[in-house]
Amino acid sequence: MIIAGFNSITAVMVLLLGNATGIAASTTNPFSVMVAMDALIDAGKIDSASQGIVFRYITFAIMATAGAIYVTVYAKFAKTKRDAGVVTPQDKADKA
Repeated sequence: MIIAGFNSITAVMVLLLGNATGIAASTTNPFSVMVAMDALIDAGKIDSASQGIVFRYITFAIMATAGAIYVTVYAKFAKTKRDAGVVTPQDKADKA
């Protein structure tokens, strides 16, 4: 990301927001979703493990879109105002 002209915060934001979106939406993660669904089925609260998948996909779409917009806006700001960032001295040292 630094070679492309962005600061290191942009690279961290891409990684963290991408991971957070995937984990928070948990569309098909068997360790967080399916175990919980099995417990709810055993308790008689829901009928099948597929309940809520539409909600999870909608949540994923909203969170991924919001994250992409946020990173894009910040990346444009960071690219136009290179000296305004907190990490500018470290980025300059990394390039050297």
